[in-house]
Amino acid sequence: MKSVQIPTFFHEVFGKRQLLLHLISVLVVGFVLTISLFLYSYDSYELVPFWKMGLAFILIFDIFAGALANLTSGTNDYYMQSHLRRMVFIAIHVHILLIAYLLGANFFIACLVWLYTICSAYIVNLLKDEPQLFTAGVLFLVGLLGVSMLWITEPLMLIVAIVFLFKVIFSFGVNHYKEKEREE
Repeated sequence: MKSVQIPTFFHEVFGKRQLLLHLISVLVVGFVLTISLFLYSYDSYELVPFWKMGLAFILIFDIFAGALANLTSGTNDYYMQSHLRRMVFIAIHVHILLIAYLLGANFFIACLVWLYTICSAYIVNLLKDEPQLFTAGVLFLVGLLGVSMLWITEPLMLIVAIVFLFKVIFSFGVNHYKEKEREE
């Protein structure tokens, strides 16, 4: 498979090198899912000002695309090189809070989801090897149940929160390419 060099500006998103197929897939799937979600839930947010919808769209695209990008070896390897970089990356994930504010969704629930997600991601990052994957799975499933019970009346926020949990706790939190590290 063809690998491409990623410009420095995009290292935080895709790492230093990325398979072309993965790069295209992340962008296309992220865009299609975001468009689909907005079309599905347009009636609920048609009174939200256009600029707020636009910002929410960008943030939701980042969550969807990032959930996939974090599963690629390019992004995984980039963040495995620096513990500090990983901790900062987790800390800056305030997307769910901003989206709730922009769309007028329940901000208290967004705070609960954000706090649970960030704490869970830090716990997963403290672990090494096998317990990391299992723990991330447990924390994701517990979060999934909690989010599903809390945001049952706001489908867009429910879907975004589920993907946010997956992105930060499982997709980013777990080192998916440990075997590669052992070979080097």
